[in-house]
Amino acid sequence: MIRRVYFLSRCTGQRISDVVRLNPNDEDDGGFSLPQQKTGVKPWCPIFPELEAEMAKWCRRRGPCLLREDGKSKGKPFSTIQMWKASDRERQKHPILAGAVPHGLRANAVIRLRGAGYSALKISDMVGISVDMVEHV
Repeated sequence: MIRRVYFLSRCTGQRISDVVRLNPNDEDDGGFSLPQQKTGVKPWCPIFPELEAEMAKWCRRRGPCLLREDGKSKGKPFSTIQMWKASDRERQKHPILAGAVPHGLRANAVIRLRGAGYSALKISDMVGISVDMVEHV
């Protein structure tokens, strides 16, 4: 699931609270469209080929893309807090990931989109952050 979080976060630029809620029903015309939990903004994030190739490996089913893999909650959706904890546990196994947090992938997504030549306004629409913040990153 951590691999899925990585791809979903890095490719969509969404907050972890929205990534844990993403599901196939949120796919709309080659992208994800889901109201953000924090702001209510409804960005449209394209599903880039890298994410599409990764998603092709996932079992297609109803409900969130991210489900708990073990314990009494196996098969249940992650909460934001549970995903942060899972991320922390994984990060502790790999010293190279010290200091890395899921929210940092949001900035990586913006940087990637800027590098691909998208305008600040377009990135703002795709990620659901202000144009000022896009330009700040």
